[in-house]
Amino acid sequence: MSFDWAGFLLVAASLERGEGDETLRAAQCRSAISRAYYAAFCTARDHLSRSRGHDHTRQRGVHEYVRRQFQGLRNDRPEYQLVAAYLRRLQVARAEADYNAAWEADLGDAARTAIEDCRRVLRALDATRP
Repeated sequence: MSFDWAGFLLVAASLERGEGDETLRAAQCRSAISRAYYAAFCTARDHLSRSRGHDHTRQRGVHEYVRRQFQGLRNDRPEYQLVAAYLRRLQVARAEADYNAAWEADLGDAARTAIEDCRRVLRALDATRP
């Protein structure tokens, strides 16, 4: 059975709605951001492989590779420009959530934004299907 990466978006939304003390909420929101990124990234990576014939998607530097491929395909489909832009924004948010202990912004807002950005990526990719 092949995993549907959009399942990570369901996990992200569940984490974002979670309840608990400040420490638990911070962990939930940070995890939601990360899962939203991976839902978008893995779906986009697999889209390149299935729909565009890319077979180098498991190489080192794959995150940048995938984003650049969508950037390069922007003239083929306007949706691909959106995919590239939102993947970049999600990747930056994911790195902040995973590595930056001192988060200055509202984590709940950041998690909701990441979830919506992921939905935008998934919709854009869905719009490119024949």
